[in-house]
Amino acid sequence: MLRGFDRFLLVIFATLFFVSCAEDKGSKSPAAPKKEVAPAAQVAASFSVGANSAIQIHKDALDKEFLLRSQLITQTGAPQFGGLKSRVVAFSLKNGRIYLLEASAGHVVTEDLPSNLVLASFPTQVDGDYYVIDFNRGMAKLFTADDWRGQDFSSGASNEFNGHNVSVSFIESASLTSRNELFIRQIAQFNMSRTLMAEIRYYLSPYNPDPTFQTKASYGFDRFGFFEVAPYSTLDGGEVIHASKFHEGKPIVFAVSSNTPPAFRQAVIDGILYWNKAFGRNIIQAIDAPAGLSAPHPDYNIVQWVNWDRAGFAYADAQMDPRTGQILNAQVYFTSAFAFVSKRRARALLRSIKAESARGAIIEMRGFGHSKLCDREQEATLLSGLEHILSSSEVTDETVLKISQNYIREVVAHEVGHTLGLRHNFAGSLATNYRAEDRPQMMQEFLANGGADSDWVTSSSVMEYQLFFESIVSGDLIAKQEHALSYDEKVIRNLYLGEEYANEQIPSYCTDSHVESFADCNRFDYGNSVSESVKQSGLDVVEGIPSNVIEEFITGKTVGFGLPAQTVHEVHLSPQKFAVGMLAERANFYSLISQKLQVLEVRRRYEDIGEINDEVKNISHNELMQDIESLGGFNAVAFLPESELVATWSQTFEELIDSGVYDRGVGPGESDFAFTEAEKTIIKQRSLALFPKIYESALSLHLEQMDEGLKDLPEHPLSDKVAEVLFAQAKEILLAETGEFIEVELPKKVEVVEGEEAEESVETITVELPLFKHTYENRKKALQLLKSSRGKSLIWGIAEREEIKKLVKSTRSDRLESVKMDDVNLGELAPEAALWLLETSKLAAAAKSL
Repeated sequence: MLRGFDRFLLVIFATLFFVSCAEDKGSKSPAAPKKEVAPAAQVAASFSVGANSAIQIHKDALDKEFLLRSQLITQTGAPQFGGLKSRVVAFSLKNGRIYLLEASAGHVVTEDLPSNLVLASFPTQVDGDYYVIDFNRGMAKLFTADDWRGQDFSSGASNEFNGHNVSVSFIESASLTSRNELFIRQIAQFNMSRTLMAEIRYYLSPYNPDPTFQTKASYGFDRFGFFEVAPYSTLDGGEVIHASKFHEGKPIVFAVSSNTPPAFRQAVIDGILYWNKAFGRNIIQAIDAPAGLSAPHPDYNIVQWVNWDRAGFAYADAQMDPRTGQILNAQVYFTSAFAFVSKRRARALLRSIKAESARGAIIEMRGFGHSKLCDREQEATLLSGLEHILSSSEVTDETVLKISQNYIREVVAHEVGHTLGLRHNFAGSLATNYRAEDRPQMMQEFLANGGADSDWVTSSSVMEYQLFFESIVSGDLIAKQEHALSYDEKVIRNLYLGEEYANEQIPSYCTDSHVESFADCNRFDYGNSVSESVKQSGLDVVEGIPSNVIEEFITGKTVGFGLPAQTVHEVHLSPQKFAVGMLAERANFYSLISQKLQVLEVRRRYEDIGEINDEVKNISHNELMQDIESLGGFNAVAFLPESELVATWSQTFEELIDSGVYDRGVGPGESDFAFTEAEKTIIKQRSLALFPKIYESALSLHLEQMDEGLKDLPEHPLSDKVAEVLFAQAKEILLAETGEFIEVELPKKVEVVEGEEAEESVETITVELPLFKHTYENRKKALQLLKSSRGKSLIWGIAEREEIKKLVKSTRSDRLESVKMDDVNLGELAPEAALWLLETSKLAAAAKSL
């Protein structure tokens, strides 16, 4: 495989070749079959369907090239679909059997050696000029490679032939269609880790790629992101990778499924037609799908509404010409969980999704090893965002409906963007033009004004995964504004119109494969810096904990969907779950400080950031330090969970539960619920006991995250500031006292001098041992924050480390200065006193070894 500049030249040459050939009027596509393997123009000349759906192949159709497309549709739960890899195939007679072979063109790098890529073998009978094959028996293995690929994450060519064996199957129907295809429906069962029931739809047509289609070579993901088809191997040992796209010279028509509720139909259409603003012309059309028509369908690009309240996700899917990348048809799967026409309906949907998430019963094709192009799971952002809105007493049913329409508009635009061939852009949020701390006020303005200000910018692209507030703002602006977002316009015009841009003209871009490399490349974040997002998201979660605890009881009481409701005694409350939510965004922040991750914006300015240009790393850290300081410092961004939170949560919780708002309402499946006074008393007792445990769990996780994330800190002033913060936090956790004491009688050091000899006498002294606020386990973890190995420099944190050693030592020695420890028998002491002495002794020893 070629690399670097050689590969770039090959891609440019291939692009020019494909384009120049396609522009010759009357010429065939350079991807078209050679004359000797070109099939008859009409599928009816090559195939017919006999009794019992028997497939008949004309003898003249043997060893000719056909396009085989296939789709998988699950048969349990709410059926889901996915396109499988399209292939150029031929039927060949060998020793009395018909074999289905994939054409070797594009798979091999030499014609000097014969190559046969066997996909299936069919029992065969001769009937005059036809060979009758048992298609069902032959297609006993389903190859599960995806049609859509990306060179940054797709596996090698050998995995194009991975698949699963069919255990039981039959042909439901076979027919020749007006689309010039042989259409076959196979119903099959696959026995894997679990049994999967599926329908496989096969579409077989004469391979005749469009000669007017202009291919687009794809050679990287630094500026724009396109989905691709499988690499096409060339005879010189290289490969050409084509981006996937529709034919830009023909209308791109999307059909809105007939079951789409009238209240949301226009929002769906708006999301589809948004992309015309990027094209600069009306190339995309939206029509009503015929009644009863559903995705996937070879004649339509369908945006399919699915009535499934419990599934908070959407995805896109498409099928392409494997040699050119031309998208032949596409579809979007969109569930009703995004639709809420009233506050009651919204609350029911939220609680339905929560119940289903807890149950973990969504049936998907992931277990089949088949991944969808965009499987956008919205549960977390939908739950938190909508709950916040519904908590306002001023929100009306009309407002809720508009919010839902905005949300649907944005999500549809995102999914349709995928069907046009676009990858995610998780750097879209870096274009935000407001501070994260302003979001609550902006939300109030949005609700009061019925929409967003025209100058708000939440993202440079709808291909971002946005949080709920940003999604509804984007959806509102899609309906109002005449232009597309900045990245969306440029990526479309580059892919479809060939327009080129200088780096500084292109908004920031990163996609799925960049998430592990760049700290500011994240899904469902907000703000134009990692530090800002980490700080505000943590504060938002902390604020929402009391209401979220109440929601746990509501979900348990009205779990629905055939599951028994729980009593308020039975509802499971997990302190760890709430703690994880508080600190979920911090890992990337710590990795950024430790220089394990890069900053996307700096990477765009400097192509090579490595060991030989440490000054660039310092530039990145200088900017990071300025950003952190502007937000109040490291301690404000990665704030230490404080014990005062328990009192705050408790007070807020009691106000909420006593307000009457949660006395009754609607739960999953729109079932009503009500809490009795006795139940509310139990809810109070359990919740007030939960809050201290959430705090301790959050504190423990906070210390573990810092210990794991803050390693090998570079030699930079920011690392020194981190040392100061770690010292302050360690001091607080190690030494904070409750104000209570343990009184214990201990042996006293007494020296009696008689004559010239000194003798000791045994006396006792009452010592007050202070009780500490924090657990011994958390105090141990806090001490390790200042270990010398945390920094690359030998003197990192040396002053702070020596100071903490003194403080830990004096905590013990100041209380026990007059105690003769050799005479202390721990077994004779009260357990709490013995434990105090042991713990402080171990901490003092651990401090010495820092």
